[in-house]
Amino acid sequence: MSDAAQASELDTTRLSTRRPSSRLRHPLLWMLLGYLGLGLTLLPAFQFQINPDGIAYLDIAEKYARGDLGGAINAYWGPLLSWLTAALRVVGLPPQIAVKLALLGSGAAALAGLWALTRGYPVWTRIVAVAAAVPMTLRFALSVITPDLVVAAALAWYLSFLVSRTSPPSWRRGLGCGALGALAYMAKAFALPFFLAHWALWGFLQWRRRRVSAASFVAGLASFCALSGLWIVALRWKYGVWMTGSAGRYNQAWAGPRMAFAHPMEKGFWAPFEPGDTSAWTDPTRLPIQPWSVFESPDFAWYQLVMTLERLRVIACDFLPELFPLALPLLLVALVVAWRQAETETGRRCRAALSAIAIYLAGYALIYVEARHLWTLAYLFCAMVVWLFAGWIARGPRAAWSAALALCAIALAWQPAQALRVAAQGKDEGLETCRGLYRAAQAMRKQLGVRGRLASSAEWHYSLYLTYFLGGRYYGVAPAAAPDAIARALDAHQIDYYLAWSDELGEFPSVVWGTEITGGGDPRLRIYQATSGSTASH
Repeated sequence: MSDAAQASELDTTRLSTRRPSSRLRHPLLWMLLGYLGLGLTLLPAFQFQINPDGIAYLDIAEKYARGDLGGAINAYWGPLLSWLTAALRVVGLPPQIAVKLALLGSGAAALAGLWALTRGYPVWTRIVAVAAAVPMTLRFALSVITPDLVVAAALAWYLSFLVSRTSPPSWRRGLGCGALGALAYMAKAFALPFFLAHWALWGFLQWRRRRVSAASFVAGLASFCALSGLWIVALRWKYGVWMTGSAGRYNQAWAGPRMAFAHPMEKGFWAPFEPGDTSAWTDPTRLPIQPWSVFESPDFAWYQLVMTLERLRVIACDFLPELFPLALPLLLVALVVAWRQAETETGRRCRAALSAIAIYLAGYALIYVEARHLWTLAYLFCAMVVWLFAGWIARGPRAAWSAALALCAIALAWQPAQALRVAAQGKDEGLETCRGLYRAAQAMRKQLGVRGRLASSAEWHYSLYLTYFLGGRYYGVAPAAAPDAIARALDAHQIDYYLAWSDELGEFPSVVWGTEITGGGDPRLRIYQATSGSTASH
């Protein structure tokens, strides 16, 4: 490690050992306060944002908040985000405000994790990295309801423990790593295989370099298994089978050749499985799937290979540059440093980060990946920038490398900052659509009395959002069948209101059920209400 980095580490140590009044001047504290202040300022623009996964987490949070612990246990959705939301619901905050505040808090933890990942490097470089990550983190926290930011926070802290300079690693650090891995698993089941694979790989690499502590490795594995085991036992109690979660199995089938990315609840009526569920999507574990295996036939093996390569292409060409425009050059440079400077502090840290990135990408590429799944990597990219640039700046020319670091920070912050600006100005199409659906739901409830059980002819997402805002229960999209058959299915499910959506040509489907109550004034939607002759009383 360079003299400059060593001096910075001493400065950082002094910051943490000064009297409490000095800690109030800690740069991280002020950056976190600024981040939270910006988040609260932007919150009104995002308060009506909703998505199918978010509705499921909010449903589960409501069960926890009212004490329905058995109903809240869910194999598909990790409990941590719902726990955080439920804690805020108990004090009376509205559901969508509570979940956004929980995500803003998770973002603060992720930024603090980034600060911890860069411990020991010049303080000003750490300030640049965390400040540049603020717009990105705000966008992660506010733009969609998902636990991926919670996972990012837990794994950033896990990796910061892993790259700590304690030598040999202590058993206490091992316990901390295992606990953070379990916390990530509680947020999202994908973290379980990731932690086990990365912990084993890191232990092997450290053993080869004679830096491993058996006590640390065993302590980490034990704490992870003990804490994760509590949730696994809860799943066994509810579903009657041993499992770590159902999301991987469901998504592997959904992205396979048999289901071809078609969800069951988008092709027919499905009753919500438990009281308090807005739709069947609140517990996809119970939905029928069509499993498949690469060992069934050469065609399936070829399908897996082609889809994996396609996902890797999308990751490399679309998702990683979206996270950080210089992601691919950064990964290449970090790989060279990890190989050629393996015994240096920067080389060791790059090796830890690269091993985590490789396992993370491989896991998602094998099944299914969206851009939000890779948010954890954004914080690793920020940390690697600090690790690399600190050494280059120390060796000079200082001004040129400092300017390059500033440009990297701008490249990271620019695009999310622009997205936040558009949202704050009310020009984000997705957010305005959610706001419009919320207002439509309020009008439907007050003027037409719409409530209870709903189904639709099409537009699964929009219908689900309307149902959630109405406080109802959504039974899905009508199957491809004759109007009489659809009417019988609506009767069988005792539907209260049927949402008939027009197609691209503005034409509405034929409906022979209930009474149309909207008067044909909306070019996109007609609402039919059950009548005494069209459905059983309920």
